[in-house]
Amino acid sequence: MTNKRIAPKAKSTVTVLNGGAHRGAERNLDALLDWNQLSSRHALVPRYVDPVPGRAAALADRARERGLPAESIEGRIEEEVRELPAGTEPLILNLDRADTIAEVLRTTEGTARTTLGYLLVKLPTKELWALRFAIAPRDTEARSMARRLFTAIANITAPRGSSFVVGERAESAHVAAEPRFRAWMAAHTKENLGRVVAGLPPDGWPLEATADGSTSRPMVVVEGNAWRDPAVLARELVASPPVPLIRGEDFVIAEITPEGVRLHTVRLRLTDGDIRVTGLLAVTRDVLPSPESDAGSSADASHARATAIERSERTTATRLNPLYTTD
Repeated sequence: MTNKRIAPKAKSTVTVLNGGAHRGAERNLDALLDWNQLSSRHALVPRYVDPVPGRAAALADRARERGLPAESIEGRIEEEVRELPAGTEPLILNLDRADTIAEVLRTTEGTARTTLGYLLVKLPTKELWALRFAIAPRDTEARSMARRLFTAIANITAPRGSSFVVGERAESAHVAAEPRFRAWMAAHTKENLGRVVAGLPPDGWPLEATADGSTSRPMVVVEGNAWRDPAVLARELVASPPVPLIRGEDFVIAEITPEGVRLHTVRLRLTDGDIRVTGLLAVTRDVLPSPESDAGSSADASHARATAIERSERTTATRLNPLYTTD
């Protein structure tokens, strides 16, 4: 009996429309290269779309120099997606404008394409956060949450934000931390592209945030006409969560009103078999105790609650206290 060696099949090409060809897309090149090296069946071909003359072509050239086949289009991604034929190829957004992200999510609603996206955000507290999302074609609730969040962010974002986030006017600590945040984004790209190309749903939560570049927290969006008590808001959300929430871990509530956006970090803790909100952190990371705290500590609880709410109000992102964003 002889052993026959089966010749490998040629890889099939998967074109990935990539909105944006600036810093974020360039920092994500390694994720696409690694993916192509690992896959024996498929070869990703990014098609970069950017309105700045020459930018998409330059990034495509750099990609090809590194062994990644790539194409380029000088144009606006929100216009290109309107012309896309029916298909299941994924879409990646490395954009610095939150309003463009929201518009692409609106335009691609009802299509069979999964959309991945990334955004670096400098908060009014001068903290650096990153957001990432993977919106499956039929996940209308996640798409709605993401659209509302990025629309709200767009309304309170200062112009030329990239220079304040990781550019020449950025905090030195943020510049030093950028590689860690980029790695968090790249890991998301690699993992989810593999699943999407294989016909599987994305992994993880649809919308995630990190404050350190390593710890991922699911994010949920709540919209109202006025700011609410964060602990009450959290308890109502936990009673009927829009996404699965893991006991003992944090999640983020993005509270949206006509005034702006607040980010509250909530921890669920398992106590005697019950899930309780034991702490709520606003962007200042001040802990708000559960409304079910012991009576003996009610005075301390009330003081901590009032202090955290006051600081949350002071650090709320508004047009007078804006965010800075970049791809």
